[in-house]
Amino acid sequence: MGLASFTPKSDRVRKLMAGVVGDTVVIGLRQSAITMTVAGAPNSIATEVYTVEPTGDVTFVQARIGNTMCTIGAPNNLYRAHPGEPIALAIDEDRLYLFDADTGRSITDF
Repeated sequence: MGLASFTPKSDRVRKLMAGVVGDTVVIGLRQSAITMTVAGAPNSIATEVYTVEPTGDVTFVQARIGNTMCTIGAPNNLYRAHPGEPIALAIDEDRLYLFDADTGRSITDF
């Protein structure tokens, strides 16, 4: 698990984080909540491609967010990238799972 600074943009996440006992949350998300986007897009995360795995109907791309390796699925096999190339990622905050790091308690509302 890696540590990274996170400032929520969605009202839902800000509201959930207001109930945190300490000042640290653990964020969980599924691969489908991360998408590739255009560099410089609002709320995008700039990183670089670590690995690329074409599988036919989906190409899996791995990249780091903070110290955490994440897998992103590109729909279809048209996506072409090479390790080390820059990539921009977007996270759908409405699909995050949040946990209070001090208590381990889920603070997610679904």
